[in-house]
Amino acid sequence: MDAEVVAQESRFPGLWRIALTTTEFLVHPNLVGELQAKEFTEPKSLVMQFPALRFIGDDTVQLQRFPALLKQRSQVLQGEWTRVYSRYMHRLSPELGMYYGLGRHGIRLSENSTLSERGFIAKWAYTPWPESIDRKMQIGKRIPPDHLEKKRWGAQHDLKDVAELQERRRREIAQYGVADLRYTCGFTSRQQAITALYQVTGANTFYREEADLCLAI
Repeated sequence: MDAEVVAQESRFPGLWRIALTTTEFLVHPNLVGELQAKEFTEPKSLVMQFPALRFIGDDTVQLQRFPALLKQRSQVLQGEWTRVYSRYMHRLSPELGMYYGLGRHGIRLSENSTLSERGFIAKWAYTPWPESIDRKMQIGKRIPPDHLEKKRWGAQHDLKDVAELQERRRREIAQYGVADLRYTCGFTSRQQAITALYQVTGANTFYREEADLCLAI
């Protein structure tokens, strides 16, 4: 899969590209503006990192097909502002060959990447629930057995049954707790908003304007 992504991206050399899964969404108040500023101030920069927030609910109301997703789901795993599920936007040359790490959560030249100041990946980890159970259970069955058994590639998808998935979800909620991004909105100062988001994510590198915090929520 990673090789297929690289092959498709090579069709657009020199342009910014990012590859997400069907449950990942890039949230940014002004992506074009940040990229333009980056190209002006750091013309040699090739990689931008977007950390992830893992969304988990609220699933008390059924997910609707057309309304904005962030208006329908705003609960995240607290203190889990994670680099593990980071994605990278880049303009790397196809001449580098396979520039992604396994699963595209890493990338060559990542030591020279910069962290997006105003964007993040909204990863629908455990929502909508229980509708997402079937999707999660079928992933492991599509991974070659030797990758799982010998190399442990995609081990997070190696689930014996639904009960194991439900226990994993319960364990992560207990470990991290759940916070609601809607409650970080409405502050009168930027510092108040930053402090509120820090309490949710545990990260002090994520600086956003009040209006950005409330984006689509």
